[in-house]
Amino acid sequence: MNETDMSLWLVIFISILATYMWRFLGIVIASHMHPDGALSRWFACVAYAVLAGLVARMIILPEGALADAPLIDKLIALGIGFVVFFLVKRNTSAGTAAAFLSFAAITLWRYMLQA
Repeated sequence: MNETDMSLWLVIFISILATYMWRFLGIVIASHMHPDGALSRWFACVAYAVLAGLVARMIILPEGALADAPLIDKLIALGIGFVVFFLVKRNTSAGTAAAFLSFAAITLWRYMLQA
């Protein structure tokens, strides 16, 4: 093995160690937390806030193929997703599926109009 191969293996090993170290620490910390405690609720709120931020960014400042879709189409799909989410007792899977399917239908409808 030459020096480049050793450096590559070292980078891979450090990357694996860094990834699994945080996972292990997460398991240790989570095993000592009460599921209904204040800290668990705080983590859930932070996770929802990050998710909301990512969704907002995907809608307002998208990249790739999503950037070509009109904003109104994305907002309509988002609205449909919210309505379904609340109609089915705050089921995120149903809301997400409804938003995705409605966006796909709107996009297909626009494509058929242009053809």
